Order: sequence, then structure tokens, then C-alpha cells
Amino acid sequence: MRYDSEHKQKTHLKVVKAAAKAIRAEGPHRIGVAAVMADAGLTHGGFYAHFASKDDLVAAAIEHMFEESRERLLHETQDREPREALTAYIDFYLSAKHRDQRRSGECCEGLIRRAIGNGGGEEGGLTNMIMEAPQSWQ
Repeated sequence: MRYDSEHKQKTHLKVVKAAAKAIRAEGPHRIGVAAVMADAGLTHGGFYAHFASKDDLVAAAIEHMFEESRERLLHETQDREPREALTAYIDFYLSAKHRDQRRSGECCEGLIRRAIGNGGGEEGGLTNMIMEAPQSWQ
């Protein structure tokens, strides 16, 4: 059965969100394609209609996580003077609500926690993605 492009985009986003949730909970090195697809309500057989590899999925999920963080930063700081904006974002970031949202919190916090827990993390792709992501926001 063929689906239209809108359906494919919605399904793709559903998989990316499930992968982001798994990365926040387990780290990028521990997620499994079958588990992510199941969490998205799909069979793992449909995975390759959306991604060429697990690495592509992880990259898309991390990019999505950075975009969510960017949107949150803009939401908390929009239309505020710099000092007020910084205070508002710090208040949000240190709030109990944010702290308790482990599976939907900030991407950097979760990834850094994972990297530190791995004795410095894995050099290469993940480190580079984290370092280069802010440049893609411009």
C-alpha cells in the first residue's frame, strides 16, 4: 500500500521522536531499531523506508533534540531584555519540572551526562555533531 508524502513525513517524525526519547533514556549507543520502531507503533520492517542506517536515525534524533532545545530557549527568552532572558532560561532549566522530564528534557544535558558516564564518551561523530549543531541554527 502506498501512502502520500504527508503520511510518510508524519511517520518519520514519530520515529525520530521515539528515537530521541530512547536516546535521552539510554544514550545513543544503546538504542535499538526494533525497540524504537515499536515505541513509535510501527514494525521494524518499515525502518529502511525512512533511514539508511541506525546512525542516520541517531543523527536525525539528535538534530531533532537540538531543535527542541532551540525552540525552548527561544520560547523562554523571546521579547525579553538580555538579563531578563538569561534569568528566565536559568529559572526554567533549574526548575523541578525540567529536572523531572528526563525523557523529554534538554538534549545537551542528557548527551553530556552519557558522555561523562562513559569516561569521556566516544570521540568522533557524536562529539562533532554536538559541537557543530549550534552552527546549523544560524
